[in-house]
Amino acid sequence: MQITDIQVKPLQGYPRLKAIVSITLDDQLIINDIRLIETGNKTVIDFPKDTFARIHNKESFVPVPELRKTLEAAAVRA
Repeated sequence: MQITDIQVKPLQGYPRLKAIVSITLDDQLIINDIRLIETGNKTVIDFPKDTFARIHNKESFVPVPELRKTLEAAAVRA
């Protein structure tokens, strides 16, 4: 699986929430509303939760740990 596009929307006014990210995989799967969060000495991504997904009419996304690390590294670099 290859990351083919990343869109980052920086946010201001939130102490820990730095951006909202959309990641496209293989030009076939788009994952929207990924939150880029600063936690102490590192930055992590947080995928939409069930309630958040329902409010925005989106599906939940739960990656396996290896894919999560790959997506997190790409989002932080972008």
